[in-house]
Amino acid sequence: MEEHVVSTTTVVINVLVQILNLAIFFFAFKYFLGDTITSALEEREHLMKKLKGAEHEYNKIIEDAKIKGDSMISEVVEKQKIIVKEHELVVDKHKKEILDDAHRKAEEIVKNAESQAHQIKKELEDNREDSVRQASKIVVKKMIGSDENLKNEYLTSLVREIKR
Repeated sequence: MEEHVVSTTTVVINVLVQILNLAIFFFAFKYFLGDTITSALEEREHLMKKLKGAEHEYNKIIEDAKIKGDSMISEVVEKQKIIVKEHELVVDKHKKEILDDAHRKAEEIVKNAESQAHQIKKELEDNREDSVRQASKIVVKKMIGSDENLKNEYLTSLVREIKR
């Protein structure tokens, strides 16, 4: 077998060629893809920061919405209480008006009934007085006969007695 001896110069040249290849590859990679990869990495980093900020902003918006929702619910509950209270006042006022009107009408009915009763009583008294006079005249006429002065005197005294 033959021995193949590699000289040091060959090794150094090979190493230098490999370094040169690596440098060419690195610069070519950097020139053609380096800016694209760098900008993609920077954009990704920027988006990650933005995402963290957006998450914080989202949480803040959610918290604000909860606070605003609770506030709105409290306002609605207060308005509901006010509306119910106002409704109760209106109902009470309406009920009082109805009761006052009914009381007034009842008083009018009582007054009318009293007036009618008084009028009927007066008519009955007047009718009674007239009936007594007529009955007395008939009785006196049969008893006294034709003396008109005696008849009238008797009737007047009889009416005085009845009025007492």
